[in-house]
Amino acid sequence: MSTEYGRYVNPTTGEIVCGQVDRDSAVIHLAANALCDDEVRLTGWTRPLAGLRPLPCVDAPLAFAACINYREHAAESELAVPPAPVLFQVSPGALIGDGGVIRVPPTAALLVDVEAPYIDPEPELVAVLGYHNRVIGYAAGNDVSERWGNKYIIEQKIPWTLPGALGTPHQTTPFKNYPTFKPVGNLFRGEDIDPYDLHFTCEVNGQVVQSCYSGDMIFRIDEQIAALCQHLSLTELPPGTLIFTGTSSGIGFCLTHPEDSRPSLTAGDVVSVRFPFGAVTNPVGA
Repeated sequence: MSTEYGRYVNPTTGEIVCGQVDRDSAVIHLAANALCDDEVRLTGWTRPLAGLRPLPCVDAPLAFAACINYREHAAESELAVPPAPVLFQVSPGALIGDGGVIRVPPTAALLVDVEAPYIDPEPELVAVLGYHNRVIGYAAGNDVSERWGNKYIIEQKIPWTLPGALGTPHQTTPFKNYPTFKPVGNLFRGEDIDPYDLHFTCEVNGQVVQSCYSGDMIFRIDEQIAALCQHLSLTELPPGTLIFTGTSSGIGFCLTHPEDSRPSLTAGDVVSVRFPFGAVTNPVGA
């Protein structure tokens, strides 16, 4: 049985606490060490969850997201399946926790001369790294994207990534890295989580808009870690590194049949990414 861990902030005092989450008792058992350590030790003290605001599950020193890591997504995007893992760097300022507000930047549409931005969610499994490149757990993640900007860059053949070893790039466009565009939920640790046998969904306002199966990944997590290490000339990625491992087909902007298309995310929408072990849910603001 997996165990849930989280980081929370007291909005009044600014104090940040982390530890093991007990949903039945609505408390957090405070941790004596970092959640990405090999083993989490508890202090014996608890805090009520009421009044605390969730943060991303770890204070990530680095974060990355995979591009085109599901064949069906490559096909609907009319992009070739890459021969090696391709990832982009995620801005720390883009990360928010469960319940955080996804905010649509007013300048997003102006950058590519369209009337309004097209904001799309992407449900993804997030791998959380500990020491020695070991995956210590998983979280639900949402790779929110502004599609007009991404589409413009692809059509104009603008190098939105920097070439690197094994095709691994750094991101140079803001269209996936606006503040609040990378929600990530709590950390779940446990031997029972098979990262390649998970059915997960994305819901907008309670309606399922995307269904995925993690067994369809092209490049597994160890391959993505190896690609990142080679590109960054590192033997190991630092503990707490987050890797968004990619999304499957069903991206709104890529849907070819009008009857299946869906509108852009707008203020008032609520987006949820759901896994068997946990979820991340975020409202959309202006």
